[in-house]
Amino acid sequence: MRKLLMGLLILGGVIAAIAVIKRRSGSAVDEWDSFAADDVYARASTTTANATDAVKDAAVKATDAAKDAASTATKAAKDAAAKATGATKDAASTATKAARDATAKATDATKDAAAKVTGAAKDAAAKATDAAKDA
Repeated sequence: MRKLLMGLLILGGVIAAIAVIKRRSGSAVDEWDSFAADDVYARASTTTANATDAVKDAAVKATDAAKDAASTATKAAKDAAAKATGATKDAASTATKAARDATAKATDATKDAAAKVTGAAKDAAAKATDAAKDA
């Protein structure tokens, strides 16, 4: 974020400098010339104006490239977030299924154990009854 702000400040300074140079290098008498009528410096050449246009074009291209990169990064982040959300949902459903399976198995094991205990108790009761009759 800090680099982006620094880049924007530099880009703004370049654009401001371009505006000043462009205004100073105009062919007609303008506010600068009327303000500084006794200025001893010559007008800027058209080469400077052409260079200014080239710098402007480069700045526009750099801005467009930065916007494209930012939108691509945003799309990639959204895709990654969607994939992570999907993976989380899949993991949660897998964990839920595993818990249900474990519960079902534990319930079945408990029923089997209860049936075995009941059967053993009935056998013990029958043997005790038989032993009591024999005695």
